[in-house]
Amino acid sequence: MQILISFLNFLSIFLIIFIGLFIFWGNMYRQGFRNEKIWNFVAVLSAISLILGKVLYIVSSSVSVDLSFDTLVSPPYLIGGIIVGAVFVTSVISSANNWSVFRAGDYVALSLNFFLLSFGLHRTIFLFVATNKLNFIDTGIVLLYLALYIFLTRSLRTQVFSGYIFTVFLIVVSIIESAGLFLLTYTLQFSHTIYFAIIIFAVINLFERYKEIKIMQTNLPEDFIDEMKVRLEEKQKEISEDLGDLNEADSFVKDETRVEHNAEPAEEAQELEEHYDNVANRGVLLKIKEQINKALGRIKKGNYGVDENTEKPISKERLEADPSATTNVEQEK
Repeated sequence: MQILISFLNFLSIFLIIFIGLFIFWGNMYRQGFRNEKIWNFVAVLSAISLILGKVLYIVSSSVSVDLSFDTLVSPPYLIGGIIVGAVFVTSVISSANNWSVFRAGDYVALSLNFFLLSFGLHRTIFLFVATNKLNFIDTGIVLLYLALYIFLTRSLRTQVFSGYIFTVFLIVVSIIESAGLFLLTYTLQFSHTIYFAIIIFAVINLFERYKEIKIMQTNLPEDFIDEMKVRLEEKQKEISEDLGDLNEADSFVKDETRVEHNAEPAEEAQELEEHYDNVANRGVLLKIKEQINKALGRIKKGNYGVDENTEKPISKERLEADPSATTNVEQEK
């Protein structure tokens, strides 16, 4: 029985790590970040988090220090290392790769929240199996992480500015972990100083980012944004009509029973050529439509005219030439 429990323990940890890394990779990859840079980021963040977790453990322990691997990968000090490491590594790696630190931080926050939620749930379940007692502090922390994950996931679709999710994550997790550590030890430790500093830093950053984005938004007059919105909606309607015309002209789309090799050879060749041309044209139009939808979404959120990569204002001239532009220039992320 003990062997089975140990096997399930390691299997669940492996699955948590695998799923968490896949979520992080998927989010970053969909945003255009390159594969090798994503995995470099993961490797550096993991190493720094473990090291900082051990440092927090050493400076916070009032008893003899256990330098075994178990304490290296055990909360609460590991979580403190993860929080500090997330801020440090995200800043350094983003600067080195010319990423928006706030945009990258948002997806780091979501992935770390998943890890903390999953490992907390894993710890609570296996402690209950081992002791047949439910730890109410651990259970409460898991529920708080679940509520935070739901909130951050929903906020990702409606956030006004990048960096909001990362900042809220730092504030809430620091509060949860500092309170949980106090309830566990009933003493104030060095880790509490770190958590308090992170909270102050995050709150200041939240207000500064909000003011910065507001300043950026005022660079574009409201009547100019309204004009761009009208142009985008007209273009959106035009593309929808073009897509409809392409579908109407394509025998393979218009007629569901139409397949290859069921027409005369000459007619087959002509229809296939037209079909492949239509497929290529539809692909181009769908990409343009997607970009238009993105620009309209940014108008709705209030950050139209702000470069989605660098967070800098997009020139008015560029927007007049291409109202769907969401960056100043095409660049590698």
